[in-house]
This record gives sequence, C-alpha cells and structure tokens, in this order.
Amino acid sequence: MANDNIQLISVFIGSPSGLEVERTMFRDVIDELNRHHSRHWGCMLEPVGWEETLPGRGRPQALINQELDRCEYFIGVMYDHWGSQTASDNPKYTSGFEEEFERAKGHVSSGKMNDIAIYFKEVPPERLRDPGESLKRVLAFKKECFSKRDALYKEYSSEAGFETLIRAKLTAIGWAEFGKRQSELNQKVKSEAPPKGVIAKPETDSGKNHLFSEPTRAFLEAMALRGAGWEETNAIEVARIRLVASSVYRSGNDETVLGAHDANLLFRYRDTLELGNEEIRGLVDSGISGFGSQNVPLWHWLSKYLKDESNRERLAISASIAGDTKQAYAVRLISLLGIEPPEIENFLSREKVVRRWMDEEGERGVLSEAVIYLQDNSKSEDIPLLEEIYEKSSSQHQAKLGDLIVKLEARSGATRALSRALELGIDEIDEETAEKVFENPASLTTELLMECVASPSGTIRQRSSAILCDRGALQRELADTLLSDPDYTVRFYAALSLHRAGHPLEDNLAKQALAITKKKKGLIELFALEETDTEHLDRYKLAVLCEKDFRQLKEEYDQSGIYDEDAAFVLFREHPNKMKKELREQLKGGFERYLATRLNELERILGSQSEAFKGAEKHIPFLRKRLTTAALEALCGLKQKTDLDLVRHVLDNYNVDMCETAIEFLGRFGDWSDLARIKDMSDFRPVTLNLLSISFPKALPQKATAVISIGKDRMADLLSEDMEPLLRRELLKQLQKRNVTSMSDEVLLQALGHDDEECRAIMALKCVQVLPKTRISSLLKKYTDHDGYRFYNSIHWLDLGASMPRDTAKSVASKELARR
Repeated sequence: MANDNIQLISVFIGSPSGLEVERTMFRDVIDELNRHHSRHWGCMLEPVGWEETLPGRGRPQALINQELDRCEYFIGVMYDHWGSQTASDNPKYTSGFEEEFERAKGHVSSGKMNDIAIYFKEVPPERLRDPGESLKRVLAFKKECFSKRDALYKEYSSEAGFETLIRAKLTAIGWAEFGKRQSELNQKVKSEAPPKGVIAKPETDSGKNHLFSEPTRAFLEAMALRGAGWEETNAIEVARIRLVASSVYRSGNDETVLGAHDANLLFRYRDTLELGNEEIRGLVDSGISGFGSQNVPLWHWLSKYLKDESNRERLAISASIAGDTKQAYAVRLISLLGIEPPEIENFLSREKVVRRWMDEEGERGVLSEAVIYLQDNSKSEDIPLLEEIYEKSSSQHQAKLGDLIVKLEARSGATRALSRALELGIDEIDEETAEKVFENPASLTTELLMECVASPSGTIRQRSSAILCDRGALQRELADTLLSDPDYTVRFYAALSLHRAGHPLEDNLAKQALAITKKKKGLIELFALEETDTEHLDRYKLAVLCEKDFRQLKEEYDQSGIYDEDAAFVLFREHPNKMKKELREQLKGGFERYLATRLNELERILGSQSEAFKGAEKHIPFLRKRLTTAALEALCGLKQKTDLDLVRHVLDNYNVDMCETAIEFLGRFGDWSDLARIKDMSDFRPVTLNLLSISFPKALPQKATAVISIGKDRMADLLSEDMEPLLRRELLKQLQKRNVTSMSDEVLLQALGHDDEECRAIMALKCVQVLPKTRISSLLKKYTDHDGYRFYNSIHWLDLGASMPRDTAKSVASKELARR
C-alpha cells in the first residue's frame, strides 16, 4: 500500500514511436512484479511515460520533462526511428527522445536519478543497406553508447527477448531498493544502540510511536517474567504470543497469519482480553485468509478495525494489489461490504484496479470474485474498459468477461445489451443473464432478433429463434438455413416455424435435422456403435401434435398402437379437463387396460411368438412409467383436493419419473404423511454423456417448498427429519422469517451443529438475516460456551450478526445466501 511502509519508485520509459508493444510490455511486467514482490521489497514500481502525462498548458515535451524529473530510473528503447524535433527552447535536441535521454544523464550525474538503461532492437540487414537519415541517427547514437559504456546498454532481437531484459532490469531495481532500505534500517539500529556496557532504559515517552501498543506491551512484559514450567502458561496465552508474532513483519520477512484453532480460541475468550491495535489487525488478516473456508472468526475484529476510517482504505488496497492468495478473499469481502476500490494519486485508480483484477495472469480466484464485485458495484466507466480488455483477452478469459458485459449493459435495456453482444461477438452468456435480457420479449424488435439468430452465442440464438417462432416471423429461407445450426434447440424452432408456415418437414428430413447420432465407443474402436438422441425430434413431434384440435387428438389416442403414446401425452397436457375421467380411470389401474388392449391387438396381428411381440412385452414397464407420469402430471395440474387419495395411490404403487406438479399438489393438499412421498420422489434426471451417466438436480426448489408447506407448524420435527443434504440446503434457503423466529434456541443450535457444512452456514446466515441482534448474540454465546463439538463456520457467520451493524449484517447475509 502507498504509505510509510511501501515506497513508490518511479521508472520512466522513453522511446520514439513504433515501439508500442515494448511500452505495453514494460507496464505489464511492472504490474506483475508489484503483485508478487512489493511487500517483500518494501516498494512499488510506478511506470511513467508520455501516456501518464496529462494535457495542460505549455508544450507537450515540457510536461513530459516534468514527469521525468521526479523519476528515480530511466529506461530507453530504440529501433529504426530517431523521432522528430520538439518545439523546444533548446534547438540542440533533434528529437524528444534525445532531450529525455540527455536530461536523464544530467540527473544521474547530479545524483538526482539512480540509473539509466537503454535497449536497442536489432535492425534487419535489409534495412541497413539503405538506412535513411532517421536510422543513421539511431545507429550513430547506438555506436556512441556502446563505446562509452557509461550505462547499461543492451540489444535484443524479439519481443520475448525484450521481456527477458526488462524483467531482469526491473527486478534488479526492486532488489536494489530493498537493499537500500535494509542498509538504512541497519544504520538506524546502530545509531540508536546504547554505548557498549550501558544498559538501555525502557522508553517512557508516551508520545513515541511504539512498535506495539500499550496492551500488547503489557502482555509481553508479563509473559517475559513467566517461568518455564508447563503450568506457567495456558493455551490462550500461547495463542496470543503467536498472534503478536504474526502481526509484525517487514520487507524480507515471511508473511504469516494466525491459524484457525488459535484464532477461534482467542475469539471464545474475546471479552476477557484487551488486545492492541496490531493484534486486532493480525486477527483481521487471519480472518481474511480463512474466508474461503469461513472457519476463522472475522467480524468481531473487523467491526473494531473499521472504526478507524484509514483501515477501510487498507482493506480496499489489499483487495486491489495484494498479489497473494488472500487477495481473492479480500475482493469478496469488500464486495460484501460495498467498499470502493481506493483512489490514490499517481498510484492507484479504479481503472488500474479493474485491469489488475481482470489480468489473466493474476492470482487464482481474483477474476471470479471481481466479476461478482462488478455485478453489484459497477460504474458506467467500467463497461468501456471491460470491453477493451475483452477484445484483447484469450477465448477462455472472454467467456467470463462477455457475460459480465452483457449483464451490466442490460441495466440500460435489453436492446442495448444484445446490440453490444453482437458488436463484440460475445460467444456465450449464462442462463441467468439470458433470463434478464429476454424477460420482456415485447421490448425487442423483430429486426434485432433476426440479427441475434446469427450470434456466436447459442443461448442468444435459442431465445431469439423461440420468440421469432412464436411471432411467426422466422422467414422460410432463414429457417431452412437454421436447420443446420450447431445448436439443436435452434433447429427445433426452425423446424416448428416451417411447420406452422405450411412447410412441414418430411419424416426423413426431420430425423436428419433433429436427431443427434454419435459414436458410442466400445472397448475396441472397430466395433464402435452408434446411439441416437431423439430428444429434439420427439419434442418436435409433440409440438406438431399440439397444433391439432381435441377431436383429432382423441381419435389418434383411441386408435393408437402400443408404441404410439405421443397423442396421449398431448391430450393429457393440453386438454386435462376433457380427459379427467380417463385420467382417473387409467391411473387407478396403472394404465393396465390401455396397455393390455394394445398388446392384445399386436398379438392378434403378429402372434405371441414373434420377436416384435416379445419386444413389446419387454417395453411395457417403460411405457407404463411414461404414461403414468404424464397422466399424474395432468391430474395434479387440475388442483382438486378430491384427487389426493388417488395421487397417493399412484405414488405408492407405481414407478413414476419426477413429477413437479405432484410435488406442488402434495405441498398444497397433503399432510405430514406425505413428506416421505415427496422426499422419495427422485431428485435427479440422468443425462448420459458417452458412456458416463451424470445426474443433475431437477426439482429441489419445488420439493423444498412443498416440505415447508407441510411442516410449517412443526419446524422442530421437520429439521430433525432425515433428508438428503441437497434438499435440506434448499429447504433452509427457503425458510421465511416466521419459520426461523418460531424455532426455539435449542432447535436452532441443533441445526447449527448439523453434520453438513453447507447446511450449518445457511442456517447461521438465515439467523443473521431475520433474527434481532440480541438473540443472535445470545445464540453465539450459547454455541461457543456449550460442551459439545463447535463448528467454526457456524461461529463465523453468527459473529457477523452479533458484531456488525444490523443493516450491514443483513446485507452481507443476503448476498452470501444468493451465492449458494
């Protein structure tokens, strides 16, 4: 940070035009070295050049000279161009670079500047045959420099070569400044040391800025008088000694923080301890370092620490330039607290901080936390900067930046966001961003949507083609083209548009466009098999059926064969009221009559010994499951309480897929006995990727809502129920204020001691969000004082509610819950 502990060392770069890559590289290397070495060196390197010179009155070169005059080091770079003469009072200078170089030489001679280094880029041989006047001046200057050897002169042949040289020089500058500070410190120690044989008296001047504050000095003096016996010191005192040691470091020292166990021990006895300012700072540093696992107390110490306004800036600087693994957690913390990045003249600006955060070579995790910070705390000037960084980034880096840019632009309107996404060629946005941008389709013009179907982003193409399909605005020529789109959802809407416009696809063309055929590799490549994913093709067939009226669908349903269940699905979904008698009858028997009739007809035609008939028999359980699920979904959608017993009968006796309307139905009309039915209903839908089957959550929010609805008057019993961790987490997130406030402290403490780490954190955050500060403080005391096992993350979040101002605590808790 830019204070008495960290010195700012200014390094000027001078060059004629044509060396922009080297100038950018110079700044990039300085940024990297500052992140990784500034604390150790005790200094930060500041790049200075014409880019930093603000426009003002007077000739431009004079303003540049003013910047040069304040610098400690001069770096020059030359290639094949000498430069042009400036509007100078001194006509002896033939270029701006020459004036800068001669001025720097004078400063070195007078001792005002420390050092000069000049780097020459190798000129191709063909340029040397006919060099021209400008290059001749460069070559003459180069020859003079290498003959005098009065400074560092080096030659390089490539950009990589320049990076190596400039990194070595800037690193040498950092170590040189470190050596100077160490030498000054040693001289100070020697000058202040008492004469040999004289015992120094303790400093009693109360006005002196001591290394340790009074409470810390008193503790250390008391400890110095203790005996060496085991019983002479306790664990709390040992933890505090370790804290004091970790709170002091200088350039050249390892930077350490107090461990989780010692930090929690000191927190437990916080009311009995009088700590010095440096100890509180050390505990804050420990809390930030442990913020990833959230197992170290932070908020109690932070509330004391932030009473000094200058410490807010220290925290913000740590998030801006720390250059260590702690930086990501510091960014997360200032994001939660809504603290702005620092603005320090000639040192830090918001633009510089954002550039550091977005650096692809930066500390791991910083980019992700910075994206979240900017989502909540962005300013209008951030967007052009992010767009500039986006265009220069790798494709992997662009994925995160592109989504962030669209999110921020969406605040000015969906049209603005989509237009910028198209102009920048943003590859992808996430579903949350898409929901925001496309939440009001009526605000988007057909012309813009037509442009969006050419977007590189599959998500944008999906949403745009869906709206155009609903409007009937997807023209035939474009729809024909989209049948070969890389995204099969886009192909689906193109096919549906053609059908609705009176140009239905023939079966073979529909299959070619919508069925995904891929290799299913076996143990031997030669025998690789093909598998076909017909999800989009099936969806298209159902959508086509939906265009038919009830009479046509009922006729197809009555005449359907064993494999023709699509008409049943559409009838149940689109016309449940007209089909409710049929639904109830078939669900009572698990579609036994429906399936038996069709199987008997197949047997009559093919015979019971045919392979087709035997295959159909084996297919019956699968068909029963699909039909029963579709019928149950339709029946529950009617929301008639009289169907409760039938719904229970189906769930108890037949195998069904996840049925969201059944879950909602039981949550609305069911009782405690239905909890098991809701919990036992599969939470996942399998998705097969090659030979690997992966399960994804499907209806957790609906299940949690239903469970809370049933158990709202028995919260103690509900939280003691055995349930999958994912469901319990979702349930806890959905708890309302009345649910939490109705729980006794005993119930809350049990929940705070649950085996699942995430469940504990969510319960603690819910307490912070809805309970009064006095009750949170009481819960925290009971939890830390009880004899059982205490989980550190519960303590961490309860401390937030007990220690921070109420509005701040609620805001932080809400943001944290939104992340989970």
